[in-house]
Amino acid sequence: MPRHFPVECIRAGGESLPLADGCADTVVVTYAFCTIPDPEMALGEIRRILKPTGRLIFIEHGQAEGPRRRRWQERLNRLWGSLAGGCHLNRDPLGLIGGAGFRLIEVQHGRFPLPLWQLGSHHAGIAAAG
Repeated sequence: MPRHFPVECIRAGGESLPLADGCADTVVVTYAFCTIPDPEMALGEIRRILKPTGRLIFIEHGQAEGPRRRRWQERLNRLWGSLAGGCHLNRDPLGLIGGAGFRLIEVQHGRFPLPLWQLGSHHAGIAAAG
């Protein structure tokens, strides 16, 4: 039998989450660190609201593997951002997550198919808050 529970939708920027410290078991982020204006601040907020045993589950795109693709990302980044809602092709999501004090527990890497090569590498995984 399914369980029912209340769900509240909160509209807020990632850099300022209107939630109490240590209130969340899990935070799920999908393709957002490329567009959040200050991803470091948003990751700090995520750490703040996660319980000490909390987990960050993420799916992100970012810096391509290999210098040739990275150079193309740099060239396309400004135009891409203006067309794609501020998306940055050249951010390093794993570096951002690790730099915010998260410990990567599980990570899967991949490449986007040819029509979407400019999105670079694909990263999905789980990170621990502490």
